[in-house]
Formats: sequence, C-alpha cells, structure tokens
Amino acid sequence: MRRLVTSIADFEPNLQVLWREAQFQNALLNLENLDVLHSHEQAIAYEYLLSTLADYPSVAKLTREE
Repeated sequence: MRRLVTSIADFEPNLQVLWREAQFQNALLNLENLDVLHSHEQAIAYEYLLSTLADYPSVAKLTREE
C-alpha cells in the first residue's frame, strides 16, 4: 500500500489497474499495510479505496502492519 500512496492522482489509477489485473488473473487481491491510509493526509485515498472496494466483484484481503 505504501507504494500506491504517493499522491491521490496516482493512487486512483494504480488501484484501478490492481483491481483489473486481479480480476483478469482470477486472483485474490491482497492489500497490505492498510494502516498507511489511516491518517488525515490520506483520508481521500482511504475513502476512495472503500468506495471502490464496495463494488469489487471478487475477494480482497486487507491487512495492516503489526
């Protein structure tokens, strides 16, 4: 997740590519370090992730750093 969150302008298209590739590969999408998005600066990215995840037609695993 850290690599995706360089800017919101990059985050949205990169996340869309991940969704599409996971669907194409019929794979489980594993998003690690989700806690990176739990900050005031990343609120827009977090909201975007949640809104797109609600429409994601397959399985996604979300994990956070321990």
